[in-house]
Amino acid sequence: MSRETRTATIKGHVTPSEREVLDEQARRLGMSISTYIRNVMIHHKLPETAINARAIRDLYKVNADMARLGNLLKIAIDEDKPMEGLQMRIEETRQQLKARIEAL
Repeated sequence: MSRETRTATIKGHVTPSEREVLDEQARRLGMSISTYIRNVMIHHKLPETAINARAIRDLYKVNADMARLGNLLKIAIDEDKPMEGLQMRIEETRQQLKARIEAL
């Protein structure tokens, strides 16, 4: 932690329930609300550009679409078994996609 005196203020508005969540998370970690919020703001990894943010959002949509497809295939497989390998490959691809999104 820096020895420099903190004199600058940043204001943000939250709902009372959001404030309760922040207070609880800070308390659970043994931090003041200021320390907790400062750590989250400074150390949270954000997309480097708006393009990255859109790409991440779009990839999450593809991931959700693949999950829905997998569920539909499961229904089809339950009725007639020839597509079992396809369902496994879709789930593996979906998990790989999710891991890569989270790495961005």
